[in-house]
Amino acid sequence: MWIGSRLSRGLQTWNEAIRRRRNPPVRLIAHADRYCVFTGDALLQNVPVSEIKRIKMYKRDLLTTDSVCAFVELCGTDELSIPTIWEEHEGFYDVIALFSTLTDFDADWQDKVILPPFATNWTVVFDRSSSPGSTGAATL
Repeated sequence: MWIGSRLSRGLQTWNEAIRRRRNPPVRLIAHADRYCVFTGDALLQNVPVSEIKRIKMYKRDLLTTDSVCAFVELCGTDELSIPTIWEEHEGFYDVIALFSTLTDFDADWQDKVILPPFATNWTVVFDRSSSPGSTGAATL
């Protein structure tokens, strides 16, 4: 049992190191009509929710844990420098709560993204182009 627990702790430490390398320390702050992305005190992005075209949620398998992610696309030609926000980012669930205020946001996204295990489960949770009064269809 001792070897198993040491191996498990070693895998967790290794997994955390990979996450830190892939994802710089990012902090998210949700406001009433926008969210901001910071690294340290530097503002990287200021994203008005009115500019969000599509949000895709998915899950990354990181060996010992899974990480829920949100990929955000904007209207127009602008691309976000950090289009994907991760569950590990401070303020992630505050931003998801902000997203949930969008008309036609899929409030049942969690089961669709989290289950079944060991699958990425890409899910479009918001698509402005498929909202009433707009043209276009939701695509993955």
